[in-house]
Amino acid sequence: MYRRSIINLVLIAILLFSASSSVALAGQGNSLIGELSERDVFHANEYQYNLFYNEWHYFNVIDEEQGLEIVTTLKLNGGVSTGYSYAQVFLGYNKGIIPGASVELYPITDTAFSEDTPNVRINKSWVELTPQGYHVYAESGDGNAVFDAIFKPMVEPVQLDAESLPGSGSMSWLVASSKMNVDGTLTVGEKTYTLKNARGYHDHNWGFWNWASVGWDWGQVSQTKKNQQGNDVGTYSISFGNVTNSTHTDSMSSVLNVWKNKKVAASFNDADVQISHSLVSAPDYLFLPVPAEYPRQTVINATSDDGDWVNITFTAKQPVPLPIPLTPLDPGYLIIWEIIGEYEVEGVIDGKPVSFVAGGFLEYAAKF
Repeated sequence: MYRRSIINLVLIAILLFSASSSVALAGQGNSLIGELSERDVFHANEYQYNLFYNEWHYFNVIDEEQGLEIVTTLKLNGGVSTGYSYAQVFLGYNKGIIPGASVELYPITDTAFSEDTPNVRINKSWVELTPQGYHVYAESGDGNAVFDAIFKPMVEPVQLDAESLPGSGSMSWLVASSKMNVDGTLTVGEKTYTLKNARGYHDHNWGFWNWASVGWDWGQVSQTKKNQQGNDVGTYSISFGNVTNSTHTDSMSSVLNVWKNKKVAASFNDADVQISHSLVSAPDYLFLPVPAEYPRQTVINATSDDGDWVNITFTAKQPVPLPIPLTPLDPGYLIIWEIIGEYEVEGVIDGKPVSFVAGGFLEYAAKF
C-alpha cells in the first residue's frame, strides 16, 4: 500500500548525523566497521536520473535452535514500472510451517539516506552502522511484525561488478559480510523471539538495469561451530552469485567465494562455477499472477586450477515469491524467489577438506 508523510526534523537530524558518522566509525577499533563505513554507502546521486535505478540493503538471519529464519530488504527504486521513484521495505520470516511476509511501498519523500554512510531510513524502518555493527529495524506495514537486531560483521567484504548486462546496464554487488553474529528480537503479534549469537549475512546491490532483461542465482551459507546444531558461527562461509538473461538460459557473470575465518580462502569465477536447478511448479496457495517454477534442488560445482573445489547441494524448504511487474511494452513478471533450505557442502580448500551441513538462503530470479 502507498503511504504519505512529510520528512520531519527527526529525519533531517538523521541526515546530518549520516554526513559525519563515517569519520567517527572509521576510527573505531573494529577494522571491519571502519572499512564498511566507507564502502557500504548509497549511490543514488550517481543514478538518480535513470528510471532503471535500483539499490538495496539485504540482511538475513537463521536461528536453527528456534527454527527461525528472517529476511529484510530496504530498497530504493527508479520509476520504470510505476512512472515515479519510490522506496520499498520487505520483511519476511518463517517459524516452522507458518511463513509471514510484508512488502510495503512508500513515496521517495518517506526516505532519508546518505551517500557518505550505509545509513538509510524508509518510513519507520531503518539501517544504521554503529561501532557495534549494523542496527537493523524493520516494521511491517500494519505494525504486527517488528524486527530489531544488531548484525556484527565477522569477515572481510568483497565487491563484484557486472558492467555489461542484458538490455544494457550495470550491477555492483558488495558482500559486506558473508558471516555475521546477530543479537536482537523479532516480534509477531504478542509473541517475541529473542536472537542470541544467531548466524547472519548482509549484502548491498546497486546500479541500473531493465528487470525484463535479467535474472540471477544467489546463495549463502555459513558453517555452524563444530558442525553441530546451534547458532554459533563456525570456520567457513560461502556466497555465490550468477547474473543471467531473463529466461535463465545464459550466464553473464558468476562467482563463488569461500571465506575461512575472516579472509577469503578461495574464489571461483565464470567457467569455474557450474549451477543447475531441478525446477518444480509453484504451489497454488501462493496465488501468483502467472504460472511459475522455483528450484526444489540446486547443485553448484566449482573447481580451480590450483586444486580447490567445492560441491554444494541446496534443498529448498520454504519458497517465498516476490513478483515484479514489468513494463507495458514487455508484459509479464520477473519473480525473485526467496528460498530457505539446507546446504550440504563438500570440498577441498587450500589442501584441507571442508564438509558441513547447515541451513541457508537462496534466490532464483527469472521472467515468467
